[in-house]
Amino acid sequence: PELLARIDRALAEAQRRFLLDLARVPAADSVGLEVLISAARRVAERGGRLGVCAVGPTLARILAATRLERRLEILPSRELALARLRAET
Repeated sequence: PELLARIDRALAEAQRRFLLDLARVPAADSVGLEVLISAARRVAERGGRLGVCAVGPTLARILAATRLERRLEILPSRELALARLRAET
């Protein structure tokens, strides 16, 4: 998938912090969840962090039911997520 390819390219360029804005992702099937799992694993293996923001209620329930919320840093809004990233640099 394109997302994993982009993450791989960014990791190759020494990027270690990633934020996925999921505001336009109302839900996810098993393929979408596998992409999130793979992305989180790839980033963690390189010592990075993957956060997601603007998760809607349906997707939040899916992440909770699959326990993916434990593997991802979930932030309520893009603004808060970006502020946190800026504070860490």
